[in-house]
Amino acid sequence: MSNYNHNDYRVYEHRKDHTELPALDVALHPSEVHLADDISDQKQFNKRFIESRLSDKEGSQGLYVAMAFHNFFLLIALDFIFGFFSKEPLVTSLFELPWPVVLFYVGSIGMVYFTSTLVESAPIRFNRQAQLVHFRWDENRCLSIPWREVTAFSVRLKKGAFNYYVLRLHFPRPKHIDLGVEADNDFKTFPLSGMFDDKDSFWMFTNIWRYEFIRRYMEVGLSAIQPDKELLEKNLIKKPSGSSEGIVFPFFTESRAVIILNKVLIKVIHLLVFGPLIDFWIKRKISRFQWPEEIERLCAEGADLSAFNITCIKTKPNIYYRYNQGSYEYIDKNKKYISY
Repeated sequence: MSNYNHNDYRVYEHRKDHTELPALDVALHPSEVHLADDISDQKQFNKRFIESRLSDKEGSQGLYVAMAFHNFFLLIALDFIFGFFSKEPLVTSLFELPWPVVLFYVGSIGMVYFTSTLVESAPIRFNRQAQLVHFRWDENRCLSIPWREVTAFSVRLKKGAFNYYVLRLHFPRPKHIDLGVEADNDFKTFPLSGMFDDKDSFWMFTNIWRYEFIRRYMEVGLSAIQPDKELLEKNLIKKPSGSSEGIVFPFFTESRAVIILNKVLIKVIHLLVFGPLIDFWIKRKISRFQWPEEIERLCAEGADLSAFNITCIKTKPNIYYRYNQGSYEYIDKNKKYISY
């Protein structure tokens, strides 16, 4: 078994909504990996570190867009059902919607905007050269913890009628750092977000892709997270900005017409819920954040890393895993199932 499973910190192993992902020394099979991120921004992606600028303290913004439209279309459906049973003429135009429907829709947009104002600027930096993860702990300080101690989970959550998945990276709670909280049994780990984009949070397999994206970088570097050539040729490479415009999936790319329709649909949804305003507000808050000088020093070229274990975790040569119907299974290099 893996040397990087942390039994003492599996605080969620008996919960059905938490699926523990494989340890760092087991890779996702190369044929199962789909990388569609534009990593050309050297301030966010370079040979020393990569940085997630998507805060998910209240969930992803794409999810709020989906929630707003869920409420909108549900109310339209209820209006049609009411019209059918009351034998009143059905609504044939958005301008003919009764005022309660319009009011509820405006309220949904208001909730989306209000929630966006609560999102805190909390970037997470994966420092490859020091094999550390840097993150914001509170208003006054940031912490650094070893990447090799991570235990990753795909966590199923629920908002409204939607089930969705988020990637959680759990790290053991450092005993030498005063965190200002009691050391009880419910606080054994830091549950950090592993997401870089909204599309990371809708299904479990997107959690797995993102986990592999981070794991590959921390082991190999930038060369291991270059976007797929096939997706690049289809113009599907996007910057992981957190915008709902990034919700594009490889299995929706069978034809050019489907690609165009998908882009138009996302653009319409984005505009109808005032997405550009939400994006502007969040990016503005994130741009104000500054890493402490100590962390910037650890991320700089030629940093003194003598106090850290900078050995990269190498993956096993003939053991891989792949997504399989809401979970995953271990396979060999020929994609045959193995017991592990």
